[in-house]
Amino acid sequence: MVAGKGVSHTERTPNDLRKGHWFTAHGYQIWVELPKAFEMIAPEFHNIEATALPNWSDGAAQFKLIAGEGFGKKSSVPTYSPFFMVEVKTTEGYDLVINNQLRGEIGIWIVAGSIEAFGQVIEKGNIVVSKIEDTCAVRLEANTHLLLFGGQPLPEERHINWNFVSSDPEKIEAAKAAWAAKTFPMMSNDDSYVPLPTN
Repeated sequence: MVAGKGVSHTERTPNDLRKGHWFTAHGYQIWVELPKAFEMIAPEFHNIEATALPNWSDGAAQFKLIAGEGFGKKSSVPTYSPFFMVEVKTTEGYDLVINNQLRGEIGIWIVAGSIEAFGQVIEKGNIVVSKIEDTCAVRLEANTHLLLFGGQPLPEERHINWNFVSSDPEKIEAAKAAWAAKTFPMMSNDDSYVPLPTN
């Protein structure tokens, strides 16, 4: 989803799963800045099938390029910012060498398992950040699941307030006022409303 000049959305459990059945939902909501030239474009929504994403194996590791460019591949997910996201899963111990494979700052989100980096063992639920481009190398233990994400920083500072992000604080204030006045674009088939936080 590309928010652009402003979009509202709803996250609802499908009706067929609301009938007393227990289930686990697992996913990530990742916010990526738009370059200043694209901040006010029209909102977009794209549904990309998992099978359309680049997948490959290297020894005991399975890779999936979710977005952006990396490891000599390019994802079909439309992007406007110079970023990447790569999923890595291992069945056995694996040395992950990122040199010359990804551009920019690199975050490593440990979903499951653990890694060894800089002489330390880092368990699931943590994020490791490498601000030195193209020099990251870590040891993944067996049955580890990672998300690698990051990219080149944008030149302008970004501001965030609740769900509003912009390079211009005045645009954030205008969006807040529109949300509070309920003149912000809303869902046509959902009358629910989350009030603007007051603090």
